[in-house]
Amino acid sequence: MQTPPAMDSAARLRAMRWRLWSALAGGLVILLFAVARDYVGGHFYTGTFAFRLKLAELALASGVVFGCGWPLLASAWRTVHTGRVDRFVAFCLAAVLAYAYGVLALAAPGLFPTEMRRADVGVNPHFEVGVLVVVIALFLQLRSGAAEARRREPS
Repeated sequence: MQTPPAMDSAARLRAMRWRLWSALAGGLVILLFAVARDYVGGHFYTGTFAFRLKLAELALASGVVFGCGWPLLASAWRTVHTGRVDRFVAFCLAAVLAYAYGVLALAAPGLFPTEMRRADVGVNPHFEVGVLVVVIALFLQLRSGAAEARRREPS
């Protein structure tokens, strides 16, 4: 199997910047849904409307965690296979676990204790946590990539 050609550092930085802005946009929408769920709640956020908003959160979080965060996940997987662990492994583990919690809260709310369930919205999926972890990891990767590019520039 042929490997794709390597991107130069400027193209890599553009791709990281695009992923960061995309993750921020998706994360902002998810955060607005969470605020609506937590603060508006009650009569507005119930029944099938609440479930549809949770499904929209799931779709957006899937795009951010697995779409924008794919290079992070791939890098973490490669790092684990070499026997090393770095900060991106911890970030990816946190993002995937937060995402899995949200999917479990959405798919099987009966598994959670009654103290965690609200009468109006059920169990909060908290997809915003996984998205936030991906945004922070992308920001750190962008900053380290920009610093590396500056270091490589001829003076």
